[in-house]
Amino acid sequence: MKFLKKLSGIFLFFRGNKLSAELSMNQEVGLVSYTVLGILTITLCAAASDLREGKIPNDLLLAGALGGLILRSCDVYTELAREVGHGGSAGALLILKAAWEGVFLWAAGCAVPFAAGFLLFRFGMMGAGDSKLLAVAGGMLGIRELPGFLMLVFVSGGGLSLLMMAGTCGFRPRFRKLAAYAGRTLRTGEITSYRKGDSEGLIHFSVPVLMAALLYAGGIRLI
Repeated sequence: MKFLKKLSGIFLFFRGNKLSAELSMNQEVGLVSYTVLGILTITLCAAASDLREGKIPNDLLLAGALGGLILRSCDVYTELAREVGHGGSAGALLILKAAWEGVFLWAAGCAVPFAAGFLLFRFGMMGAGDSKLLAVAGGMLGIRELPGFLMLVFVSGGGLSLLMMAGTCGFRPRFRKLAAYAGRTLRTGEITSYRKGDSEGLIHFSVPVLMAALLYAGGIRLI
């Protein structure tokens, strides 16, 4: 009888661990699905608005930012719960810790693309709404997934720019303009808008962001 009780206890122990592992895996898959759905929804709505009206609504960006903050906090909570378990006062502490770490990961994910986007905005190579859209996408994905996503964005943007140049002004005039702009900026130290008074070959950067989101949702990673 004692042997059977011990055997039963061992079985229940491993069964409990298996169920716990399956639950954690299901939670992680769910969060990944919500992240992909969220970033696809935000980028699709942003690109549609940008192409139709020439701007991205701040309300949409704010909703995306809040959604990203919630997703990052839930992601951290899932990891912490799997490591230490949850329940009672421990569960409350986990929620507080997950919220704090989620805010940090979300802020880091927002800050890097926003800084890059703001720099391009200062040189007139990207709109303000586009830089904010990049920040929202970075906040949704978190700092871990961000480098690969940014690589997808800039590869998509570069490919789309080359297609636009091939179909409009050609490569040589555009590269000459870029070289002249870089030389003038370095010579004078004055930052001016690169595309001021010139909309030929202009792309809406929200479109490459949407393209990158579609590639990301399809499981494509460059790094």
